[in-house]
Amino acid sequence: MSTATVRSPQGFAPDSVYAEYSADERGAADRMEVEANDRRAHLLALKAEKENHSVHGLPDSSLRRLAKEYHRELEDLADGDLGDDSKTGRRTKLAEAKLADVEAEQAFRAVLSESWGAAEDGTHSYTSYMARGGLPATIHHGAPAPSYDLAQKLDFEHFKLGRPHVLAWRETA
Repeated sequence: MSTATVRSPQGFAPDSVYAEYSADERGAADRMEVEANDRRAHLLALKAEKENHSVHGLPDSSLRRLAKEYHRELEDLADGDLGDDSKTGRRTKLAEAKLADVEAEQAFRAVLSESWGAAEDGTHSYTSYMARGGLPATIHHGAPAPSYDLAQKLDFEHFKLGRPHVLAWRETA
């Protein structure tokens, strides 16, 4: 599963390190990036499996599907179509908690997408992203967007350097 995509023929800032590469060096760099992205995607899948299918590593389409599924389950529970222990409401609480996890992940990704241009199929490679010119190259020259994980790392890096950032790192760092 290749996650590196280029949205335009240029795909990098003219004043970037990547612009100084020869065509052969660019080809080699692109192949290494694809391999690194594939390895990262595989590791994320293994991590999600180990964590009992955490919503963090799921594709956007799976998150949308799960949100619909949990909404339907809550509706069925409210209508009495599905059995729930009336004393504790355990099944309802569990469905609400799962839905809250999915919605929190969707909101988190929306913030990263709006601020960093992050995408599900974005690059995981910090080196490739920065060599192409970073966020300005993504916005102005069609360079590959960062993945959600890379955008989170970039935002944390900005926080550590005292630059503008979008996530509340003071609460979690």
